[in-house]
Amino acid sequence: MKQKKYSANALVGFIVFIAVGVLLYNFFINSQTGPVTDEQTTVKRVNETYKMLNDALAQAILGHGVRIEQWYTDNTDENAANTNLDRKTLRIAQNLFEGLQISKTCGIGGNCFSMAQPSSILGLKLKPFRNKSYNAIMSNGVSVGVICNEVYCTIYFDIDGPKNGKNIYGVDIFSVMLNPGVSIKKLVTGTTEINDADENESTEVTETNKPNEISDTELENACKGVGKAPDSNSCTAYVLKNQNLSYARNILK
Repeated sequence: MKQKKYSANALVGFIVFIAVGVLLYNFFINSQTGPVTDEQTTVKRVNETYKMLNDALAQAILGHGVRIEQWYTDNTDENAANTNLDRKTLRIAQNLFEGLQISKTCGIGGNCFSMAQPSSILGLKLKPFRNKSYNAIMSNGVSVGVICNEVYCTIYFDIDGPKNGKNIYGVDIFSVMLNPGVSIKKLVTGTTEINDADENESTEVTETNKPNEISDTELENACKGVGKAPDSNSCTAYVLKNQNLSYARNILK
């Protein structure tokens, strides 16, 4: 059987084809993940990401059970994490990420979020959460990370990825939370108190201070960290409630 011979021109053409493809792919990714500098795009991405996370949560519940605490008690990779909290974070994040379109996974730490220290709207430097969260980048360029403590888990997301934006809570970094100890149907934003659920029931997390019942001033102050630590959950609640970032317009300019 004769082997096909490829000319040098054909080989060069193939290489050029691949190179152009890579450039077009990078252009597409960069067009999706460039820095967000306007209010309308920020609001849109917060809404879209919140919906994606809730859809992923619903899918994870169907696949792994309605009680989130069950997710990290079975089939957890003991070698992939160093502490019990890391193992909880690992399992909850992996199950949640199954329902997201992930383009890159960093695991605990890594560079899926900015390596720079995040800050509040008022300029306070904050501890980087990425060092202990399980992190990934979605195909639309949004960074997402899960970190759990003994009571609840926080899901952070950076709407313009690790290499763009201002790295400020309430401007391009937002978060929602879930409580692994109860049945849950929807992610929680704002100041909350989570009620225990009956073992046989599928109940929704109860927000005793629902965003619609909290004044805009209270949400804004909590987001900025007026009188206490900045709360990125309240930033998300403000945006979802009001569909604007009036509290950060001077920063978005």
